[in-house]
Amino acid sequence: MDQEDLDKELLRLEKTDLNDEIKVKIRGFIDDIRLAGLSVNRQYFYAIRLRQIASLIPDSFLNPSEADIKRVLSRLLSGKIGRRVKGHNHSGTYSEWEIENYKSTMKKFYPWLLKEQNPSCISWIKANNHPNRNVKPENMITEEEVHKLVGALNNARDKAFVYALYDSGCRIGELLTLRNKDIEFDEYGAILSVTGKTGYRRVRIVGNSIAYLREWQNAHPLRDDPNAWFFCGIETENRGKKLEHANVYKFLRKGLKDAKIERRIYPHLFRHTRATILASKVTEAPLEAQMGWVHGSRMTQTYVHLSGRDQDRAILKAYGIELKDEKPIEEQKPVVCPRCKEPNDPKARFCWKCGMILDKTLTEQKLKEEAKQIEDTIMKSKVVDTPTKQIIKTFPDDFKDLILETVLKQIVENPELKEKFQKELSEKGK
Repeated sequence: MDQEDLDKELLRLEKTDLNDEIKVKIRGFIDDIRLAGLSVNRQYFYAIRLRQIASLIPDSFLNPSEADIKRVLSRLLSGKIGRRVKGHNHSGTYSEWEIENYKSTMKKFYPWLLKEQNPSCISWIKANNHPNRNVKPENMITEEEVHKLVGALNNARDKAFVYALYDSGCRIGELLTLRNKDIEFDEYGAILSVTGKTGYRRVRIVGNSIAYLREWQNAHPLRDDPNAWFFCGIETENRGKKLEHANVYKFLRKGLKDAKIERRIYPHLFRHTRATILASKVTEAPLEAQMGWVHGSRMTQTYVHLSGRDQDRAILKAYGIELKDEKPIEEQKPVVCPRCKEPNDPKARFCWKCGMILDKTLTEQKLKEEAKQIEDTIMKSKVVDTPTKQIIKTFPDDFKDLILETVLKQIVENPELKEKFQKELSEKGK
């Protein structure tokens, strides 16, 4: 989230039918947490949920009873609310994570509002810091599901977003606030400079998303503007505007339906999946840095526990079994086009940029065909003298490309020969 998102949310609050005192208190709370140093992302986190809570108990919001708070949580659990907000999935219910977000919002707001350390209305709430414990390894997204989903999406932007979610493990809001300048490609893949609830961090990605990010970067309507939103609108009326959460949920639902993936897959599940994959191979400190967790966070232990990394090693060692060197994470990597050197999906038949055939066998055949066409053209050309043609004819096939390249270079560097050669080619194409 950025300041623009927060300003829009506060404007939505002002336009509601809630009484003015409620609006003043919510804005006052946001002002105070801003002065306390909480990030814009966290301010937005509380603002959007406080508006929703207030809409559910408008008469008692400023002085709720325990029954009022329980009624709010019951409504959220049942999905019986009047409006869809972030975290509300297509099945009509809130995820366990989002319920915990509402609990933490109330436990932050009401002590501030009521000037009590632990008001009776919320003292009974027990936060669940490990909702991921219910996400079993078999519930994680598979690479094949990601590929099927991406194949069902309609444009380069949506494909790149889904693959970036999967490969990076970033929160959805962190990807939505990326600007063109925040993505740096290198020989290994890419680095994303993201800002999340724990502040700024660099996220290394090396997976199949690289090909899709490059393709979207090339198709981006404002690709030459470093400050433009990287994931932006492509329709005429929204061209260049920042993509919203609602847009992501919309194309994700449609993609899952078109891909005939019936089980529930939601944006944060991509993060759970990547965290679990990395936790099985990466030590705590770099894992925390990659995922954007506070050092020593219980989140780290949650995913290490889920991966079973330390448990397996300890039990096997107790039985006298020493583990061999760990294998690297086995996932599909992009293939590089032999012609233009751009990364591509390993299952793609043609390069997205230059159209080159990517299958190695077919590529070698294609290159041989192109070389043969060049040779035939040169051998029939009046621009090339007879002695040169004789050399080409007798030159070994393994080195023929070198002599053909030399001849073509001589033609191109001579304006007169170049003009005659181009004329021959144009006449041949008629």
